[in-house]
Amino acid sequence: MSKLILILICTVFLTTFVSSLVLAREGDVMMVGSLLLRVRCPAAGFSVQERTSAIQERVNDLLILGGIDLDKVRVVRLGKSAAVYIGEKLLVVADPCTAKANGTTPLILANTWAKRFKEIYPDVFPKLPNAGTCPSNSE
Repeated sequence: MSKLILILICTVFLTTFVSSLVLAREGDVMMVGSLLLRVRCPAAGFSVQERTSAIQERVNDLLILGGIDLDKVRVVRLGKSAAVYIGEKLLVVADPCTAKANGTTPLILANTWAKRFKEIYPDVFPKLPNAGTCPSNSE
């Protein structure tokens, strides 16, 4: 069973890493081959590319940790912006410029990104069978 978990974690990491390099355009943050969000504007002194890289790194770190309780995905207002947190860890800040480029507000955009994270995440780690339903431990 531990081999299966290790293989699953390695697969998630490699898929996330490769998809973020191969499929993404500038500003695209990928989560296991799916577009999670798109950064459209520089903010807080960071270029679109720098923001995208930082957010992608946070996503990858969260996926490596695994075991995320989706009830802990939350949106918090930050002045004119809004942020998505997973527990106490910042995922992304929806700034006014990116929200305007999407025809919405930072709060609505952050909620959209939080919802998207919750939609994609269950596909990352398929549910393993309960220990009582495994056919045997003869491996």
